[in-house]
Amino acid sequence: MLRTALLIFLALCVLPAIAQAQQTFDVYILAGQSNADGRGLESGITGDLLERTTQTDAIISYLNPSDPSDNGGSGDGDVSSGGFVDLAPGFSVAPGEGRTGGIPFETNYFGSELSFAASIGEATGSDNQVAIIKVTRGGTNLRNDWRPSTGADDPGGFLYEALINQIDESLAALGSFGGSQNTVNVEGFLWHQGESDTGNSTNVGNYTGLFTDLVEGVRETVGEDIPVVLGQLGQDRTSALNDVFNTTLASFVNSTDVPDISLVSSIGLTNNPGDPTHFDANGQVLLGERFAAAFGPNEDDFASFTIDNADTDLDSAGIGGTVTALSENGVTVTLTTTDITGFADNTEGSALSSGAGAGHETNINSNSLGVNSSGSGAHSSEATNFNPGESLTFVLDEDVELLSIDLQSFDAEAENNGFRISADGLTFEITRGDLPLNANGDPEDATNFDFVFPEGLVITAGTEITFEAFSTTGEFNATDSFRIQDFSFNVISSVPEPSSLAILGLFGSLAAFRRRR
Repeated sequence: MLRTALLIFLALCVLPAIAQAQQTFDVYILAGQSNADGRGLESGITGDLLERTTQTDAIISYLNPSDPSDNGGSGDGDVSSGGFVDLAPGFSVAPGEGRTGGIPFETNYFGSELSFAASIGEATGSDNQVAIIKVTRGGTNLRNDWRPSTGADDPGGFLYEALINQIDESLAALGSFGGSQNTVNVEGFLWHQGESDTGNSTNVGNYTGLFTDLVEGVRETVGEDIPVVLGQLGQDRTSALNDVFNTTLASFVNSTDVPDISLVSSIGLTNNPGDPTHFDANGQVLLGERFAAAFGPNEDDFASFTIDNADTDLDSAGIGGTVTALSENGVTVTLTTTDITGFADNTEGSALSSGAGAGHETNINSNSLGVNSSGSGAHSSEATNFNPGESLTFVLDEDVELLSIDLQSFDAEAENNGFRISADGLTFEITRGDLPLNANGDPEDATNFDFVFPEGLVITAGTEITFEAFSTTGEFNATDSFRIQDFSFNVISSVPEPSSLAILGLFGSLAAFRRRR
């Protein structure tokens, strides 16, 4: 009797402990081809991640599916973790790895999952355990292998079918993982794929439609419109359509009606030696951190329009021309020219004109931006500068906090000339007294200098911003001119929730991530 009572007492003590074992998991799905599978080597990991190569607060369910076309149709066998296990390097099947043996493999290749899992809690503010469902296989394409299902009688490509099945099975297993009834939150879908679809323009053109269907299938499987983040292909790939593909993804992200779909940049992601396609350890770590940042709160994100001679978007561009820039955290910003003011004929002091019929253009030269008046042939040496009277007006499609403008000034001795920035009823002027001084105490000629805006100066999307060279005497002098070399600002999103990301390049350059929903 005493023994029975003791057992009951012990059972009552254990019950709360069992209840406390219940866990809450934030689930992220990672899929794609080789750069999603990962070709970074553990030996290349540096910094804080070294201490977290095996992460006891993150788990992974890994599947590299069997290709049914191999071995005469019998397939080459799945490589699987057999359910959720602690996250570590080695959940990758690299070339020459073979498809047999223990997983994780001892060669310890890894993908973006390591740094993503280490970073996502800080990005989202969640202290829940991270669970990653990873379904990847190198050398595969979207048009066949990952092709979405078209109906009940068509399961889709073999990798799409494996992805959907693995999501279903993994989520079901996670609900009772560890012997408890867990809370499972599916938070997002990460996708890096496309290298095998850049062989011709038809595949590139069909890509976003197929991907839209794939996203729909994943969202139907998990039962909600989870955020989707894509990774850009590597910048150093030699495929002729690589840049076209990346631009197509960026345009898709910014124009699609599919909600919560984003893109992160590959700029700065380093590759394995002699391999322009696959990211090395540092590249994979940075990719994972960018993926994680995509789910973080909207914050001010630095962006800079930096002019380069190799860029052509603003070279000989008239009114209505558009270019795009990307903040270092991935906000895509579109600049649209709304007006250009210039000289109507080739004589000094001639009348100014503006509007679409005037024929004035923006131009790029010497890594700087200026205005080419349609009638400025008499001053061809100044065709790419802002001469007094010439101006450029444009709008941005995002709210921004103005930071600084980097100008180059010519003939700094001119006391009557300057540069003016106007926006939303505010005017800022840069005159002779603002220029750096030389050894004689005089303003430097042909020098670069930054004008810094007052802190917290926010300009809303659609507000016209004007850059203008001016003369207090109203006189035109071909040698008194300015060029723009850099225009910096923070992009401000109005959505306080975890955001989407986007990426495009200003003047042909690409940098890093986020799109407003």
